[in-house]
Amino acid sequence: MTRRQFWIGLLIWLCLLGLGARWALGPSIWSERGNNGGASAEQVEKAFPFHMIDVSRSDLLDYAQRMADEDLEADPKFAAGDWCWRETQTRFIALFLLWMASGFFLHWFMGRIVRGEKDYTR
Repeated sequence: MTRRQFWIGLLIWLCLLGLGARWALGPSIWSERGNNGGASAEQVEKAFPFHMIDVSRSDLLDYAQRMADEDLEADPKFAAGDWCWRETQTRFIALFLLWMASGFFLHWFMGRIVRGEKDYTR
């Protein structure tokens, strides 16, 4: 493998990280713009048709909130900022796993195809 091939492979891998970071930061950037922090669940669904976590609050969070407030009624208000933060965290976990997998694939591709290493397991 030449130096040029190494730098091209590294550049491709870092570009994948940049594209993934833009995707992962999408909900946080959206919630900070304008008055989106107080958006309704329908507005969030419209802005993010593909999302990794459910738009509604989780039952565990509702229970914890009721226990902290000693309130028997659930709060029907949707917190878009909290949802965006949880979605961003979930996307970053997925980004990290996919980016590392792409790094292993790129390493295999450069080693097998570009350098032409032999398989010593046979």
